[in-house]
Amino acid sequence: MQQVNPVLVPERKLSDGMVIPGIGMGTFGNDRYSSGEVSDAVYGAIKAGYRLFDCAAAYGNEKEIGQVFQKAFADGIVQREDLTIMTKVWNDRHGEGDVVTFELPALKEIAAAHHCHPATICVKWAVQRGQIPIPFSIYEKEYVENLKCVTEDFLTDEEMERLRKADQNARLIKGKVFLWEEAEDWRDIWDGEDAWNIL
Repeated sequence: MQQVNPVLVPERKLSDGMVIPGIGMGTFGNDRYSSGEVSDAVYGAIKAGYRLFDCAAAYGNEKEIGQVFQKAFADGIVQREDLTIMTKVWNDRHGEGDVVTFELPALKEIAAAHHCHPATICVKWAVQRGQIPIPFSIYEKEYVENLKCVTEDFLTDEEMERLRKADQNARLIKGKVFLWEEAEDWRDIWDGEDAWNIL
């Protein structure tokens, strides 16, 4: 397995002074993968060098992922204080129009220039502009590449500007996979969600 030294991964300082990794691994995949497949990928990601994980009870795999964290601690791969673990509380617990992003011409051209998939360029772009992307994959090759790509072969200022100009201010949310039984449609996910452009 390829490994990335976590020290090389960009960091972000939060408003309270906490410092966290500039890229994390998502754990939502229960629409396509079993909890075991996702948790196995999380274990591999820890070994590869990931130190930030995004979880949620709604994903239905927190128990298995928690067991993986415990195994990583017991195996001496990391200590608890080495990991940043995020989770979410959904609206039911407190009182379709996909934009084909990967088909944007600028994105495809930049990906070709870097000899990588457009998704890799999106990860690089997010980290270089100060955001924290949370890509997900159960496949070792993909999750290792997601981590590795933010430590090398950076986008140029010109490429960053091209991508900025290509932004269509769209937010891709496949909301129906997050809905609870009583919800009518994706608008129920947020309270007063006028500020977002959701497709």
